Amino acid sequence: MNSIEAIRIALQSLWANKLRSVLTLLGVVIGVAAVIAVVTFVEGINTYVAEKIFNLGADVFIIFKVSPALTNVDHYLEAEKRKDLLMEDYQTVRDACRHCVYVGAAVRNNSGHIKYAEQSITDTTVQGITPSMAPIYDTDLTAGRMLNETDLNNKSPVIVVGTDIVEHLMTGSDPLGKEVRLDGWTYQVIGVGKKKGKTMGQSQDNYVMIPITAYLKQYGVHNQNIRISGKAASAGPPLNVAIDEARAALRASRHDRPEADDSFDIETNASLLGVWADFSSTFFIASHHRRNDYLADRHAFRHQIVGSRSGIDGGGQCGSVLWSLSRTQSCKIGSDCRPALRDVEKNEPEKNEQLRNRGNCVIWKA
Repeated sequence: MNSIEAIRIALQSLWANKLRSVLTLLGVVIGVAAVIAVVTFVEGINTYVAEKIFNLGADVFIIFKVSPALTNVDHYLEAEKRKDLLMEDYQTVRDACRHCVYVGAAVRNNSGHIKYAEQSITDTTVQGITPSMAPIYDTDLTAGRMLNETDLNNKSPVIVVGTDIVEHLMTGSDPLGKEVRLDGWTYQVIGVGKKKGKTMGQSQDNYVMIPITAYLKQYGVHNQNIRISGKAASAGPPLNVAIDEARAALRASRHDRPEADDSFDIETNASLLGVWADFSSTFFIASHHRRNDYLADRHAFRHQIVGSRSGIDGGGQCGSVLWSLSRTQSCKIGSDCRPALRDVEKNEPEKNEQLRNRGNCVIWKA
């Protein structure tokens, strides 16, 4: 058989089974479209997360008591028993990390209440920071100044506010020099942050920054999850050397045994994105498997309702019978099923529909 003959036979088969051909083509189109949609969604959400959430910079590392990226429950429960990170730990890293351009410390809560005159705003992110956190966070101001070492050492009641605070509480007036109340404590506004916009529908401008010493004075030093951040000269080897210096210094100051794991977690932008990438890849694989299962079910169902077609000669027998591959067949090829078919079609239309839905035995008129 030459190629032209094979093509002719194939086209004849497609034309003779138009419905089957259309359904098969539709299944392929849906499958390919689903893969493209999922891949596009995953790539888009990865880019969004990288730009909006884990935007620390490739040369930054953060030290946590417990990493927010932990996926192992046992590890998380064990990590909760660790000693808290304190300002003394920050000072240890600051003094020991010679390859760090900046070392900072920060602590936060997301339930602050800001009041100015008769106006107030809730659910404000309150950040207690050292002045060195501004370049690590790449924080820009549109007015005023950033916190400095004098504010830190004197526990000064000064505050840098986000644009949501200004827009909701001080519309039409210059916020610099104004006094606001943060959870009952009075602070003077010295700076206004640059607008950041929204991430996943949540405003990133409803925040305030105060000296970390003032934060610990107001909210207490116990049960505070201090995070220590370091910024190396660049990514790659300088960052790795800086992390090693910080790790060695912290292990020594926290008296970690040589054979024991670290009593803290260190994450970088790359490691946090890696955890997210693993999660998104799992989502893609699960979606891919569900698509394959759907196509397999469609393929099996098509075989059930189409089956194998056979022409059988002889009076009183079905001229063409389509039967399922399941064991529970209502009739088999070669049986005298025409009377039964008429019976079902005329007297029991509901049963006929049930048989067709189940795919046990579907008989098509020749």
